[in-house]
Amino acid sequence: MIVTSINYNPYLYQPTVLTISQVATQFNVGVELIRKWTENGLIPHIGLTNGEYRYKIKEVRDAFLKNNLKDG
Repeated sequence: MIVTSINYNPYLYQPTVLTISQVATQFNVGVELIRKWTENGLIPHIGLTNGEYRYKIKEVRDAFLKNNLKDG
């Protein structure tokens, strides 16, 4: 049997590196709160040359648990 295409389901795909807005959505908090936590060193991030951040989802999840981060 020759496979000519891969069954790709975009609803099952989750990237491992997220933008700031994707992190905010994933953890149900605002973008400004994610930015504040990033600048205070509570969330590990990857700084891009254009000033934007990227986040590894596993590291962010671990930081949320370790630092007991929540809205407020």
